[in-house]
Amino acid sequence: MNNKKNSIFTIALAVLLALVAAGGVYAYSREKKSIENYKKQIEELKNKTATPAAIVTQTATKTATPAVDTSDWKSYTNDKYGYSFRYPADYTVGNCPKPCKGQVNTLEGGDNTFMSGDTSEKGWPSISITHYDTDFYNIPENQSLLDHLKEKAFGDTKDNMVNDYNIKLTKQDGSETDGIKISVPASPQAYSRWEIYYAVGQKMFQIVMLDVKTSDAQNFYNAWLKEFRI
Repeated sequence: MNNKKNSIFTIALAVLLALVAAGGVYAYSREKKSIENYKKQIEELKNKTATPAAIVTQTATKTATPAVDTSDWKSYTNDKYGYSFRYPADYTVGNCPKPCKGQVNTLEGGDNTFMSGDTSEKGWPSISITHYDTDFYNIPENQSLLDHLKEKAFGDTKDNMVNDYNIKLTKQDGSETDGIKISVPASPQAYSRWEIYYAVGQKMFQIVMLDVKTSDAQNFYNAWLKEFRI
């Protein structure tokens, strides 16, 4: 009797193990199939979203902006503060007769220099360099340029203030000094602009460049900055 019971138990156990094994094989088969389907979906998605190299090259070619040629630009020096820059050869220094392609003017005894191209259809190029004998432009002896500007900045300049020096400007001797560049977005009343601040001793100077939203404008302004000397 015991042998018969043992045989029945052994058979039942074998059947149970066979069912478990079959279930495991079935589950593994389904899991493997799911993984394969998942991989297939990923490959299909990659193929749909991939951009052919030819298209990338064509797009880059279309958006590339030619470098600004400054080889024939002329030189201007501010007699009061000694900074200098170069400007396009067809610009006029002083009052510009119409039609005016561009001009460079020294204003207010040298405290402000203004350079402007033909802005009849756009806001650039338009550059001003300014220092006035006021609290805003004169840095106290115990303050850095950065701390002074953080304290004195107002309006959208303050709203877009940076936390550290972020631009290098070149001195007349070829060495560099730290400056601060603030990008101010356009508003319904005003063009977008770059404001650049640097110090000579305790005097703070401000450079303002208008309508900087396009790559053409930015390339022109960056080319101008490369020629600017403190």
